Amino acid sequence: MLKGIYKNGDLIFRCLDESNAKCLLIDCVKRSLPCWADVSFLNDFKEISEEALLQELNVSFPAINELSQAQLKVMHLRFASISPCLAKVVNENERRLMMYRASLDYEVSIQTIRHRLCDYLVFQNIVVLAPVPRKVKELSEDEKNFRWALNKYFYNSKKLSLRQAFKFLVRDKYMDSDGKIMQNCPKFHQFRYFYYKNRSESNYIISRLGRGEYDRNYRPLLGDGVREYFHQLDMGCLILQPPIFIWLMMMVNL
Repeated sequence: MLKGIYKNGDLIFRCLDESNAKCLLIDCVKRSLPCWADVSFLNDFKEISEEALLQELNVSFPAINELSQAQLKVMHLRFASISPCLAKVVNENERRLMMYRASLDYEVSIQTIRHRLCDYLVFQNIVVLAPVPRKVKELSEDEKNFRWALNKYFYNSKKLSLRQAFKFLVRDKYMDSDGKIMQNCPKFHQFRYFYYKNRSESNYIISRLGRGEYDRNYRPLLGDGVREYFHQLDMGCLILQPPIFIWLMMMVNL
């Protein structure tokens, strides 16, 4: 049996199955869908271990007992979405059909199902499907000053402009005792970029116009508040109306 991982230069393939002098290969570097090739294709390749594959691809996975409950839940859900595809991986047409059904059942794109399937087939490890915790980026000193100035001068009832808030920022944080602007003073466009990158529409309205104004005119209507104005439609009426309308128009023409 040829099942294993094979390397030749920059090319790395995993053999998933073998039948009638052909082998089912998946490209471990590109992580594309597996395809059938002649067994002779692997003649110049050298078999490598699972550990060597991880080193070649510069990938590492945590132990499954190190994952949080939330990560485990998502991991098993993702595996469930590709499990029907794994059963049909050797048949391209059936595999494509299973991927399409999985995308409908789990409400994700076919590309997402394909990525999950390829990742699992390459590494043969369910942990590859676990979500990676997002790293919280630490704010720089300037970004901390930007946030301070926005909270102090911009998000309030005085309704100062961004330019005015920036001037107060420079005065409070980037002026020496002689009243001269320091060399490390940021530019206004940096301050503006930070604002638009982290802008919250609801925070903007509440801080400058007040909570009452937000609740009256800007708060999204959800749940029972919407149902008071938009009742459930009678689908039977929607179905009957067009034929009735056509019949009435015919009677008028007669």
